[in-house]
Amino acid sequence: GGSGGPLDFIWSALSWAWTAALEKEHEVAEALHLTAGAPTSTTSAAATSTSEEFVRMGAPAHDTTTQAPDTRRSTIPVATPTRDAASRENASADATTSPELRGSRARAGGRSSARSSTTLLHRSTTTTATNTTSATSTAPIEPPTTSTSTTTRFFPSLYCYMVVRVPSYEVELSKVMQQKQASIFACDGHRIFGNGGTFYLPGVGVTKMNESPVGMGDFGVPGTATNSWLNVRIFMEAWQTLLDEGDVTKYDWTVKIDPDAVFYPERLRVWLKPFVVPGDIYAKPWFVANCDRTYNNEPPSLKVYGALEVFSRSALMLYNVRSRECMKALPWQRWGEDLFMQQCMQMLKVEVANGVGIVGDARCHWAPCSDQSKIAFHDFKNVGDWLSCWGQASSSQRVQVK
Repeated sequence: GGSGGPLDFIWSALSWAWTAALEKEHEVAEALHLTAGAPTSTTSAAATSTSEEFVRMGAPAHDTTTQAPDTRRSTIPVATPTRDAASRENASADATTSPELRGSRARAGGRSSARSSTTLLHRSTTTTATNTTSATSTAPIEPPTTSTSTTTRFFPSLYCYMVVRVPSYEVELSKVMQQKQASIFACDGHRIFGNGGTFYLPGVGVTKMNESPVGMGDFGVPGTATNSWLNVRIFMEAWQTLLDEGDVTKYDWTVKIDPDAVFYPERLRVWLKPFVVPGDIYAKPWFVANCDRTYNNEPPSLKVYGALEVFSRSALMLYNVRSRECMKALPWQRWGEDLFMQQCMQMLKVEVANGVGIVGDARCHWAPCSDQSKIAFHDFKNVGDWLSCWGQASSSQRVQVK
């Protein structure tokens, strides 16, 4: 058609409509900008994210001078981690990772199915958990408190807990630890259970346990494996409560510590770094054995002594799925809880890390509290002895810094 034909008229109309629409869109966007204020700089957000990741991945805890333990190692052959890139790349696809473990993120906590995969992957650097509800009751002795306290997250991250016998000297030890911000209070997250009752700690909810206090083992009774506490049921309850609530799945490692132990989490972080791949929740499962003493001509073996028990996140995810197999297969009724966890981990084919020499324990290998290669010292049954050891260990650490 000619210059004034119908096609030219249609084209002009469409062009006008398109231009008007773009102008309207620009006006709306400008109005929203004026109402909400200038958007946050993406460059600033990226910088913040990078900074947080640096803290999580590599920044050491409060003391940067603590050396990795240079202890003697047991001669018992045991698998050790490798640092090469290939092993880190293959960790999540390791053949030892069972189908149960790979599927446990969806099933972890069975009775706590609301915990999703995003919970397992949560890696914030500063969090405060406020969930005080559990299968057990939290002491209603003070206005709102938190059952779990967390601070800035370091790598690897540690969740630490202890079971305190109430009443006992362990109550006073717990109060001293909190005053000094020592032991579990220096971990990234912590929890306290009260067995036999509850007690007051400022800002900390002490969870009262359902299981009753227990007696001591007697070797004269057949099947007894300890002359210490027959406390397997108590710790079954503690572990299941932690797993049902899901907090332990947010941390690289979970540590059970005895209240009468002097414990340095920052030293443990240094020792554990080779055993974990950052951000890999399906890494090879590990637990730490810390004693190699033998009795009654038994063959050499690595054991878990309960002063310090350490389990990787994937090991606990596997335990959560298959713990009933251990309860049915093992004769645990007259055992201590540390033997039960050791035997269960072995039954589930969890890899053992040789931690012989990282604990100064009178029940296994004693060490002075000034020994910088030790992560924990055990046992101290009153506040004076505990403070004396803590003071020696802290002083030797300060001397080393100077």
